[in-house]
Amino acid sequence: MDFFILISLLILLLGGSTLVGIIYRYKRPRSDEALVRTGGGGAKVRITGGMWINRIFHEVRPVSLNSVRIEVSRKGRDALITRDFNRADIEAVFYVRIEPVEEQILRAARSLGERALTPETIREFVRPKAEGALRAVVAEMKIEDLVKRRDEFTEAVLKAIRDDLFENGLSLESVVITRIDQTPIVKWGAHDHRKGETR
Repeated sequence: MDFFILISLLILLLGGSTLVGIIYRYKRPRSDEALVRTGGGGAKVRITGGMWINRIFHEVRPVSLNSVRIEVSRKGRDALITRDFNRADIEAVFYVRIEPVEEQILRAARSLGERALTPETIREFVRPKAEGALRAVVAEMKIEDLVKRRDEFTEAVLKAIRDDLFENGLSLESVVITRIDQTPIVKWGAHDHRKGETR
C-alpha cells in the first residue's frame, strides 16, 4: 500500500513539475536590449538579469537600446517653405535611442502601444515628429539664413523635438543636417503648388 502511495506522489510531483515548466519560463535580455513584462503583477522592466514569465498571464516585449538612425528628406515637390516663401530642399539625419533607465523604457513602451520596440518601429514613430520639427523651424527662417547659419538651424531643430521625444521615452542624441539648398524653380502645376505649400 505504501508503495502505491509513493508511486502516486511521484507521478503528481512529476506532473506538477512538467506543468510548471510549460507555464513558466525564465528569460534574459540580450546585451543590447531590455525586457518589458506586462500582465499580472503590473509592468516590470529588466535591463540586466532575467525574469520569470507566466505564459498565461504575462506578455513580454524586447526593447532595443541601440542608437537608431532616422533619415528625413524633403525636396522637390515635398520641399519645405521658408519664412520668405522660398522652397528649401532639406535632408537630415536624427539619432535617437531609448536610455537604459526603467522610467524611460516604460514611457517608450506606453508610447508605442502594443508594438515591439525595434529600430523599425522607433523610426516609424519618430520620423513624422522629425519632419514636423524641420517644417516648423524652416518656416521661421529665410532661405539665406538656413544656408549661412546651419549651426543655428540645427540647434533650433534640436530644441523643437528634444522634449517631445523625451516625454515619449526617447533620447535625442544628435541631429545632422546633411543638405540645405534652395529648390530649383520649376513650373509647378496649380494643384502641385498648393499641395507643396500645405506640407
